[in-house]
Amino acid sequence: MDKPLSVLLVTANVGSMFEQPSQIEETWLRQLCNVISERQPQLVALHCQEVGGKHFDQCINQSDRFQDLLINSSALKPFRRMRSFIDKPCHNPEEFTAMGNVYFLHDDLEDVAMWDFTGNRFHPIEGQLFTDAKQTPSSRHVFHRKEKFPSHICPDHPKSRKGFLRTRWRLDGRELDLVNVHLYHDADNLQAAEKSPSSFALNRRQALAYTIGRLTDVLQTSPVFVFGDFNFRLDLCDLLQVHFDKCGKHHAETSDGDLIRTEYSHPDDNASVVLTLERKVFSVLADMLDFGQGHKEMRIFDKEPDEFPALSEIPLKFPPSYPFNESGDFRSYMQTRCPAWCDRVFFNRLSAELLVQAENVSYEMLGPDVCMGDHKPVFLAFVLPAEKKQQDYLDKTERTAVSTSPGDSLERRISDDTPHAENDDPQRDDPHHDHGQASTNHEDHSRKWHGVTVAVSALALGVSLAVPLKYGLGIGWVGAGAMSLAMTVSVIKLAQHNVNL
Repeated sequence: MDKPLSVLLVTANVGSMFEQPSQIEETWLRQLCNVISERQPQLVALHCQEVGGKHFDQCINQSDRFQDLLINSSALKPFRRMRSFIDKPCHNPEEFTAMGNVYFLHDDLEDVAMWDFTGNRFHPIEGQLFTDAKQTPSSRHVFHRKEKFPSHICPDHPKSRKGFLRTRWRLDGRELDLVNVHLYHDADNLQAAEKSPSSFALNRRQALAYTIGRLTDVLQTSPVFVFGDFNFRLDLCDLLQVHFDKCGKHHAETSDGDLIRTEYSHPDDNASVVLTLERKVFSVLADMLDFGQGHKEMRIFDKEPDEFPALSEIPLKFPPSYPFNESGDFRSYMQTRCPAWCDRVFFNRLSAELLVQAENVSYEMLGPDVCMGDHKPVFLAFVLPAEKKQQDYLDKTERTAVSTSPGDSLERRISDDTPHAENDDPQRDDPHHDHGQASTNHEDHSRKWHGVTVAVSALALGVSLAVPLKYGLGIGWVGAGAMSLAMTVSVIKLAQHNVNL
């Protein structure tokens, strides 16, 4: 830890690439290699979903060729250590998730080790190893944890290939937990628009709560990054009420009375249809909803992450990552689903502490102007400072608790051109930061309310953890409450340091 650590985390739903390799593969790999060359990371963590595509039984063998293309690319020549965990249906179809985690470790790294979930210890790694991500609890060493979500979470789709795939690393003394996740999608636009939250959103909420419940051993003690295809969608019911409340509505039904189409007409012209909704159709006039430069106003409908205060995210500055056209204008969206930020990188509070100190932080979409498939990959890149610099930062700021909104602090640290431009006062917009100009009364008032905010946030965190603990570990509410209370005690004690009780 006496030197910086450069990290590149990438999440990519690669289903389209496996189904159309001749049209997508070369461009996709070039875009990835470009960002690797630009960022010069020491760790490249690639989390893939839908490996093999929809017709995985025909395309899954392409995964070996895909990995070979990555290894042989010029950008990855300095990465002679590599680990790959690809889930394949031939092992056990009932546990198949179509997920794949691929990790490249730069030669500059001196101490590289992976956690053995069987032996409960780190093992140093060398060379390249391709591992099938199958469940092998009896194996001597197991360096990953994979689970397909239980069928009771989404009983309407018991054969859905959704779950999570987790690894744990030690890189030159720094420990990181990296979790690939793939949550349930919206199967029907009409059903998604019926209520808020939709039934699909509730399924995703349960699945992510289940995942968090499986991370309770490290969520409060180690940096954790959860990145994958969360399939988070905009709250369609609320969006329609806000943007189409004055439009006329026309329904089409089958002879049995089942709704098959809803059309919204222009308020001043009943014959002009501005939006058509069907099960797999979301066709809207361009001037009705702006997902380009004006996508900020759409983010108010991106509500699903709010249900998980234990996870944070750098503020979104890129447009929705799904569903992009695969022909024609690659910057526009298909008229199948409402565009949404499906592909994301989230992290726990200990990771947020590191990111606030990090340099060259970028949270971006990969290949915005070219064909990358219906999902555009998303990456988070950052450079963690050396141990001494990191400790100097902690001493200088005298931080005893994480901000209740880590993304806000991170946003102040990030700019488009110079991620860490030197300012006379880089925290000038932080109402809790002492600039040496405020009066003593104002300083005490800010410190007091900051402590109160942290205490309240800690209690809220404890309550939110009870849900994933109950469903993730299969214990009762009493046990879940007791465990979540214990997890928040240390945070509350930190808050008391700032508040005179």
